[in-house]
Amino acid sequence: MSPDALRKFAENIEQLIPLIDVSVAQLNGVNVRAGSFPNAVNLANSINAPGRLTDTVTQVFITGKKTITDTAAAMRKIAADYDKAEELNSITVSDYGRYVAGAMGDVNTLIGIGDASNPAAKGGGSTD
Repeated sequence: MSPDALRKFAENIEQLIPLIDVSVAQLNGVNVRAGSFPNAVNLANSINAPGRLTDTVTQVFITGKKTITDTAAAMRKIAADYDKAEELNSITVSDYGRYVAGAMGDVNTLIGIGDASNPAAKGGGSTD
């Protein structure tokens, strides 16, 4: 494992953060307006209503940003420890696990947000 490669990976994934911020800002501006057609009203509600599509996608972006931040921090911590290690193999598996535990928890949260069987993952709408 190369400490420089770990730092470069952290730098590269952090370049996604401004895109996420722009996406969240644009999602906040989404307001689907329905006419008087029942299907259009249902569609607008499935997108605009609290806890529906825009809220769910926004939450995915926010959790994704935290995942990126936590992963980058973990990669930098591992790289710093490798820089100090007398031998590259001296970092233990448990050390590595501690470094990436936060990022792994964030990824599991992302999976839960998108899981239709998860009661907290509201969204969707009628398929009629």
